[in-house]
Amino acid sequence: ELSLQNYKDLNDEIQIASCYSNIANLKADKGEIDEAISLAKKVLEIYKKKGLTEGIAISDHNLASYYIESGDIDLAKEHLMRALENAILMKHQKGRLYCNFMLGVISLKKMNEDHIALEYFEKSSKIAKELSDINKIDQINYELSILYEKKGDHEKALEHYKSHIEAKDSI
Repeated sequence: ELSLQNYKDLNDEIQIASCYSNIANLKADKGEIDEAISLAKKVLEIYKKKGLTEGIAISDHNLASYYIESGDIDLAKEHLMRALENAILMKHQKGRLYCNFMLGVISLKKMNEDHIALEYFEKSSKIAKELSDINKIDQINYELSILYEKKGDHEKALEHYKSHIEAKDSI
């Protein structure tokens, strides 16, 4: 917090945002989600004021994570959609991957929207393969195995579960 005060004294808003973001992550790790959300909102406002699209996208993604933690899925989805829009604008594949994946997870597990979850997982799977992101391929296949099991398609569930194990073993 000493660094934060120093940056406030210098009126360095970007570094202030960075400090707030770090403190928000620490608060979230300690289970202090409301405080994390409050700080993350300050970060988002600073980046919006500065017109920094990448900072806005990251802030929206962080806020979404905190809202998921707090149980406010509607706000989480809203922030993920905005982060996804910015990732698309910036042509940031990793951002698109993470947003699509998280939208799939909340659609599957929190909103019971299996068909929408499948669309998000298919998009994230394509990007993960393009990026050779084995960790995400592993996670996506695991979630797809759950989705297909839930739908009663045991063959596809097993196929994705095997892909999950293969990816996990290669990490």
